[in-house]
Amino acid sequence: MRTGVLCTNQLDKGNSMIRKSIISLWIIAAFVFSCSASDNLLILFSYNNKFGYVDKNLDIVLNPVYEKAEHFSKRGFSIVRFDDTNSAIIDLQGEKVFERTVKNIYFIADDIYSFLDTNGSYTIYRLSNGNVIASGLRTRGYTGSDPYILIGFSDDQSSYGYINFYGELLSLNFELRKYSYPFYEGIAVITKGNWEYSLIDLKGNEISSLRFYRLGQKYSEGLIPAQTEDMTTGYINRVGLFEFKIPFIVGEQPAATDFNEGFALIKIEQNPDTWVVINRKGKIVSHKLEVDVAYGFIEGLSIVSKFNDSKNKNLFGYVNTSGDFLIPPVLERCDNFKDGYARIVYNGREGLLDEKGRVFWSDLLINGRKKGEQFKINNHTEYN
Repeated sequence: MRTGVLCTNQLDKGNSMIRKSIISLWIIAAFVFSCSASDNLLILFSYNNKFGYVDKNLDIVLNPVYEKAEHFSKRGFSIVRFDDTNSAIIDLQGEKVFERTVKNIYFIADDIYSFLDTNGSYTIYRLSNGNVIASGLRTRGYTGSDPYILIGFSDDQSSYGYINFYGELLSLNFELRKYSYPFYEGIAVITKGNWEYSLIDLKGNEISSLRFYRLGQKYSEGLIPAQTEDMTTGYINRVGLFEFKIPFIVGEQPAATDFNEGFALIKIEQNPDTWVVINRKGKIVSHKLEVDVAYGFIEGLSIVSKFNDSKNKNLFGYVNTSGDFLIPPVLERCDNFKDGYARIVYNGREGLLDEKGRVFWSDLLINGRKKGEQFKINNHTEYN
């Protein structure tokens, strides 16, 4: 075990059957919690730069009093911040179930959270039983779709590793550097001690013989964007081979998004920056989109951004899987869609946008007016 890192709840091999039983019970419990939370869905919104929550009928449940807030997890908990020194985890009734005198608490997975201690190191904590999974860490901990947490042991760029939800360290035959990422779909993108990219499975084994120059950050729907050292670009499958090859721009990372719901976006031209939508066969299925940046599809919509010359800043919008704008890049801020709604800010006015392009303005929701209106651009010249 690394010096200065405390990992608790170590389970030896003789307890493997107990662990399997615990995991089975955890899966059942998580399903019950998930269904219960879904039945009491709360949606994040903002008003006057403060955050609160409405229910699925857009009635206000928790008033916008938080300086910062996140979406509720499947277990029915959310992280909120009251000011620069006080944060808490709350339940669906707004009751505090965990509180710390810290600026931020971070959600990791399930009922696992982390926070920055007064000594300047991070502690990873399980809410349900109060157990400390790990402490003395130099990073807050990051996880993907699999039960392993990427952690940093020191301030330098060469002391990283993975622990499971019991605090046990995954054994690796090589050193991890800073630009490594969590496990998704059983595979993680890592940077080894020689700054070489690779792909490993949950046992720490490398899965590809290809030599990568650039890789995306995670697998999604069995694929990940990549560029090999011979400058070939495309998407790699789960056995570490090209599923299909397709040209796209590569900078510090591939200008290609994860696949979600069968679609991804890739950047095919520069000056001006131009993106297109592709399907899982690598076929282009949209017209060209002149936007600077595009992000992966969530609930059928991708956030895109473009620099606006007249306002001298980046503005944001949404594109569907056909490459058509739900809203062109005119928004000051926007979130990914979650449960049918996304938080937006347009010309300083905050609201919730639905997937049909209707907006429910926060200043009206506060006064009980829940009728939405189709989003309209105030000045058509503001999108250039």
